[in-house]
Amino acid sequence: MRGLLFLLETLLHAAERAARALLPGLGLALLLVFAAAPWGVPGQTGLTLALLFDAVLFWSLFRPRALPAPALLGLGLLADLLFDAAPGLTALALLGASALARRLRPALLRQTFPVVWLAAGVMAAAGLGLFWAGASLLAGRLLPPAPLLFATALAFGLFPLALRLLRPLHERLG
Repeated sequence: MRGLLFLLETLLHAAERAARALLPGLGLALLLVFAAAPWGVPGQTGLTLALLFDAVLFWSLFRPRALPAPALLGLGLLADLLFDAAPGLTALALLGASALARRLRPALLRQTFPVVWLAAGVMAAAGLGLFWAGASLLAGRLLPPAPLLFATALAFGLFPLALRLLRPLHERLG
């Protein structure tokens, strides 16, 4: 009987670790699916991209193992599918922004909130700029920069909210 209880306890701990590991990626995937619904919100795609980049930057800075490259690739491809973008374009932009955040992580974790906020805005701008450049390249012409600027401004402005919403989850994940 003791052996069975030990096995059950071990399985429950393994299931809990797996759920904790999958939560950030699955949560973002659900956010994307929810945001893809036709809500009639002006700038809905830009808002969704801004929130996606903010969340990816949060996890890349504060819990890098929560969103590994395959998860970012999957999220990017899902976003491309839902928002009718070229396959792989959002994934490339998310991977680029995440790589930049992970590279700057040691220095940023020692900084004050305004410095981290500014850096997150710059990293979101870099990732969204990569998205815009890739879309322009695929279109064979420079696309209007207004949607890029809108999404970048939203990402910068919404980062404190993303931080406020995601930090308790980060702390509960242990």
